[in-house]
Amino acid sequence: VSEQKTAGYDPSYEGQQGTIEVGKLAEAIVTNTYSSTGALELSGTKKLVGRDWVEGDSFEFTLTGKNVTSGAADDQESFTLPTPAEATLRYEDAVKVSGGGNPTENVEVPFSFGDISFSQKGTYEFTITETKPGESNVSNTSGLSVTYTYEVTDDGKGNLIAKPVETSQAGTSGFVNTYEPDAATAGLTATKT
Repeated sequence: VSEQKTAGYDPSYEGQQGTIEVGKLAEAIVTNTYSSTGALELSGTKKLVGRDWVEGDSFEFTLTGKNVTSGAADDQESFTLPTPAEATLRYEDAVKVSGGGNPTENVEVPFSFGDISFSQKGTYEFTITETKPGESNVSNTSGLSVTYTYEVTDDGKGNLIAKPVETSQAGTSGFVNTYEPDAATAGLTATKT
């Protein structure tokens, strides 16, 4: 005895194989267990204003998340962040995006994280944060983080679908850092005679 698989259901069987004697009844038990999964990938861009990227430039981003569903027992329940939940952009990434040999100032260099996987429907918040840049005279001018809220629903066919809740996005996924050289100082020396 077997049944045709239905999306989202995993069948398990008891007594599905054997011989049925004429005039006798046989029993087979089929148990269907429903499960659903889904995934989401978040990304962003980095732009450097005021100068080209230079050898040694490096910008790091981290991804954090929490389940904000009403009644959730644990804010880390029902989802798994990618491992590692970090992304790093380097000089070489900017050169590649600019086409090599072209200026890298104002070039939007993309970054992304691996999949965030879900095991239950609900409401989830995810934050991408830029680590404060260590380069001299470079400061973040777009904000250090962006937070997204996603509503995850079950389509009844084994798929969890993540849709953004537009109104709850704070910040921007287009991170901008600006280079500002130190203010030049000039001294004047005078001698009275």
